[in-house]
Amino acid sequence: MDGLKHFKAQAIIFDKDGTLIDFDAMWGGWVVFLAEQLHDVSGLQVRAPLCLAMGYDDANKKVLAHGKLAATPMSQLYRLTVEVMQSLGLSAEQAERVVEQGWCIPDPVVLAKQFTDTRALF
Repeated sequence: MDGLKHFKAQAIIFDKDGTLIDFDAMWGGWVVFLAEQLHDVSGLQVRAPLCLAMGYDDANKKVLAHGKLAATPMSQLYRLTVEVMQSLGLSAEQAERVVEQGWCIPDPVVLAKQFTDTRALF
């Protein structure tokens, strides 16, 4: 936090519609990574059912506009992930344990992929 003490922003940009940042790559990449983590913990094939439940079209690399991933709070996505694991045959306790071990919160800085050079905006 000390590094931010002298920070003076020149601008703040909100990109709610994915004009500057590739929303599909950011959030789709997270769902795929999460599925891999859950597979590693459980040994189950999680990717297709998790993508379907989250509303991510893995084949076309697109977040579906009305899917859960587009506008659902992280806590609800966590619960949805537990439900997906249960649908794969795990008990409620097993599913909770697997998700707890495999869950990761996305890092938007690492996952962000720009569509354009934002330096040109300033």
